[in-house]
Amino acid sequence: MAEANWAAAQCEEGSYHIPPWVYSVVINQDDQIVNQSRATGLLAFYDPFTDMGLYPHFYKTADRVTLINGGNYFEEENLCRCGRPTTYIKTDSISRQDRLDEAGCAGQI
Repeated sequence: MAEANWAAAQCEEGSYHIPPWVYSVVINQDDQIVNQSRATGLLAFYDPFTDMGLYPHFYKTADRVTLINGGNYFEEENLCRCGRPTTYIKTDSISRQDRLDEAGCAGQI
């Protein structure tokens, strides 16, 4: 995901943990946020460190993932087995969604 100004570190359990300052969600085919603590769809995120303009940038990627404890959701029973209390992506859930309508590697929503 070239549009990110951050990296999701892989833990010893194989999950990719998103830095705590990044607000991440998944969106469905209608560009609506999936409001669940375990959600599958296209990864979208807001990183305050990429906000160089007058309004915040919220990016829609072409990465289809299962995101755990993202957005405003946190359920302790969904913690990664490594014990880190951060939002994470399940390793076996990552795939690339081809043919998005947006030009470039990310759409801005």
